[in-house]
Amino acid sequence: MRKVLLPVRPIAQNPAECGPACVKSILDAMLPRSVSLSQLEREISPAGANKGREWDFRIALAALKRGVPATVLTHETLLFDPAWFRLDRGLLIGKLDASAKALTNELESLAKARKSAVNADVDWFTLDRINGVKEAANFLRNGGSIEFLHPKARFSGVSPRLLKHQLRLGRPVIVPIDTSRFYGRPRRDSLMSTTHNDLTGWPWGHIIAVRGFDRTRFHVADPGHGTTYPVSQEHLVGSIRYPQVIAIGTAKRRRRAR
Repeated sequence: MRKVLLPVRPIAQNPAECGPACVKSILDAMLPRSVSLSQLEREISPAGANKGREWDFRIALAALKRGVPATVLTHETLLFDPAWFRLDRGLLIGKLDASAKALTNELESLAKARKSAVNADVDWFTLDRINGVKEAANFLRNGGSIEFLHPKARFSGVSPRLLKHQLRLGRPVIVPIDTSRFYGRPRRDSLMSTTHNDLTGWPWGHIIAVRGFDRTRFHVADPGHGTTYPVSQEHLVGSIRYPQVIAIGTAKRRRRAR
């Protein structure tokens, strides 16, 4: 199959809410009734919640709650130790719970040593890990699926081959991208800032849905632009922010060629 184009239409996002808009665009293509964007935003981006790696699991869970299967495909070793890749669901949940507890204890000890409270601005990296493993465990408890990518699995990482395989099965894929790599945007002080800071700024993240492919390109639905467009396969995969993507939908059986 040299070309696939799934009927996913882009939904223009509200500021900093690319995740809910992305999953809405996919669910609207799969469900008989349109899904409320504001309700998705409340579920996926509750007040005070971070939008780090844990966001992926809340996005996937939003689909799952509406009866649409979702699989997180990952080789993100910031959250998962490679020794966990072949554990069954129960053992993996146990490891995630233990990791969240150990990371929390470690963070509280560090805060105590410096004689200050845990600070979201200072401790964001560890908090991102804690929130990530907690949300991963919650996703699994609610029936979600995590598929690890490693050298002995069918797919060893996030690659054009992996994305095309999911699309052939009828499953759009949500991917996190680095806006500086993907669009060539200058680094900025903060997510909502338009100020260019080439010395200490950050390459901010964004989420888009991959809806199809042809011989050399992927076709994406971008909530930031509210449009669809093609992008080279190499450029898209090279712009993925971290090695974790979400495939949404029921996998269709592929017909064997006669």
